[in-house]
Amino acid sequence: MDNYYLEEEIKEVNRTYRGGPFAKNRIVPKVVELYAKPESEILDYGAGKGMIQAKKLIKKGFKVTAYDFGDNVTKEHDRKALDRKYDIVYASNVLNVQPNTRTLNVTLKEIEGAVKKGGLAIVNYPKKPRKVKDITREDMDKKIMELFPGSIFIKALDVWVCVRLKNVESTQKNS
Repeated sequence: MDNYYLEEEIKEVNRTYRGGPFAKNRIVPKVVELYAKPESEILDYGAGKGMIQAKKLIKKGFKVTAYDFGDNVTKEHDRKALDRKYDIVYASNVLNVQPNTRTLNVTLKEIEGAVKKGGLAIVNYPKKPRKVKDITREDMDKKIMELFPGSIFIKALDVWVCVRLKNVESTQKNS
């Protein structure tokens, strides 16, 4: 599997950025608040230009690093965020905007690789917009279970809470 994004894929993902009221009320950051401790290191993967969710969590006292790529990156984003590991990595409305299966797989591997052993990934796969039409929520469930065995899907919230059980090194060797 190629572990990088092509320039046209980055542009396609960046075109989906929706700030304002859309970003303010996302469910994934609310789930993060349920699991995070004051000392938790948190990564907002796909934070968007305005980093609305990250800023909201920071205002509440959480330690959040914002990560994005392409035209969504501002001086407030940490371009080297994926070089570190986090207690919680969340991706709110990120998986659904990947333009193809390949980029979706790269995104999932980046998220998995950023989570400390024993840490959490909190992600969703909303129905709209969903760029890769042939990957159902059940297909996504299989992909997530492969990376994070024992994950739970909270149906009422349409969110996965994934615990990193595997050793980081062994997972990356299989990439």
